[in-house]
Amino acid sequence: MKTIINSNVERIIEDEMLAKYEALGYKEISSSKANDNAPENKPLSKMKVDELKALATELGIENTDSLTRDELIAVIKEKKNG
Repeated sequence: MKTIINSNVERIIEDEMLAKYEALGYKEISSSKANDNAPENKPLSKMKVDELKALATELGIENTDSLTRDELIAVIKEKKNG
Protein backbone atom coordinates (compact mmCIF):
# COMPACT_ATOMS: atom_id res chain seq x y z
CA MET A 1 0.00 0.00 0.00
CA LYS A 2 1.18 3.48 -0.89
CA THR A 3 -0.06 6.87 0.25
CA ILE A 4 -0.21 9.52 -2.45
CA ILE A 5 -1.27 13.16 -2.54
CA ASN A 6 -2.50 15.67 -5.14
CA SER A 7 -3.89 19.10 -4.25
CA ASN A 8 -4.29 18.15 -0.58
CA VAL A 9 -6.29 15.03 -1.47
CA GLU A 10 -4.65 11.93 -0.06
CA ARG A 11 -5.33 8.40 -1.25
CA ILE A 12 -4.13 5.02 -0.15
CA ILE A 13 -3.58 2.78 -3.14
CA GLU A 14 -2.22 -0.63 -4.04
CA ASP A 15 1.47 -0.59 -4.98
CA GLU A 16 0.79 -1.58 -8.59
CA MET A 17 -1.47 1.47 -9.08
CA LEU A 18 1.29 4.00 -8.28
CA ALA A 19 2.36 4.62 -11.90
CA LYS A 20 -1.24 5.29 -12.97
CA TYR A 21 -1.76 7.89 -10.24
CA GLU A 22 1.65 9.49 -10.81
CA ALA A 23 0.59 10.06 -14.43
CA LEU A 24 -2.43 11.93 -13.03
CA GLY A 25 -0.20 14.23 -10.97
CA TYR A 26 -0.20 12.41 -7.63
CA LYS A 27 3.02 12.10 -5.65
CA GLU A 28 3.92 9.43 -3.13
CA ILE A 29 4.40 10.74 0.41
CA SER A 30 6.36 9.21 3.25
CA SER A 31 4.48 6.96 5.63
CA SER A 32 5.22 9.15 8.67
CA LYS A 33 3.77 12.23 6.95
CA ALA A 34 0.83 10.20 5.71
CA ASN A 35 0.01 9.02 9.21
CA ASP A 36 0.00 12.57 10.56
CA ASN A 37 -2.35 13.80 7.86
CA ALA A 38 -4.33 10.63 7.28
CA PRO A 39 -8.06 11.23 6.99
CA GLU A 40 -8.77 8.60 9.63
CA ASN A 41 -6.76 10.71 12.11
CA LYS A 42 -8.81 13.82 11.37
CA PRO A 43 -12.38 14.20 12.66
CA LEU A 44 -14.96 14.09 9.88
CA SER A 45 -16.36 17.43 11.07
CA LYS A 46 -12.98 19.08 10.32
CA MET A 47 -12.62 17.60 6.82
CA LYS A 48 -13.26 19.49 3.60
CA VAL A 49 -15.71 18.15 1.02
CA ASP A 50 -12.87 16.94 -1.23
CA GLU A 51 -11.33 15.06 1.69
CA LEU A 52 -14.69 13.51 2.57
CA LYS A 53 -15.23 12.43 -1.05
CA ALA A 54 -11.74 10.90 -1.20
CA LEU A 55 -12.32 9.03 2.05
CA ALA A 56 -15.72 7.83 0.85
CA THR A 57 -14.12 6.51 -2.34
CA GLU A 58 -11.44 4.70 -0.31
CA LEU A 59 -14.21 3.10 1.75
CA GLY A 60 -15.92 1.87 -1.41
CA ILE A 61 -18.77 4.38 -1.36
CA GLU A 62 -19.86 5.27 -4.89
CA ASN A 63 -21.76 8.18 -6.46
CA THR A 64 -20.55 10.81 -4.00
CA ASP A 65 -20.59 13.73 -6.46
CA SER A 66 -24.15 14.78 -5.68
CA LEU A 67 -23.91 14.37 -1.90
CA THR A 68 -23.75 17.34 0.45
CA ARG A 69 -21.09 17.59 3.14
CA ASP A 70 -23.53 16.41 5.83
CA GLU A 71 -24.67 13.50 3.66
CA LEU A 72 -21.05 12.48 3.06
CA ILE A 73 -20.36 12.50 6.80
CA ALA A 74 -23.47 10.39 7.41
CA VAL A 75 -22.63 7.73 4.81
CA ILE A 76 -19.00 7.55 5.95
CA LYS A 77 -20.06 7.08 9.57
CA GLU A 78 -22.56 4.42 8.49
CA LYS A 79 -19.91 2.58 6.47
CA LYS A 80 -17.33 2.73 9.28
CA ASN A 81 -19.79 1.51 11.91
CA GLY A 82 -21.00 -1.34 9.72
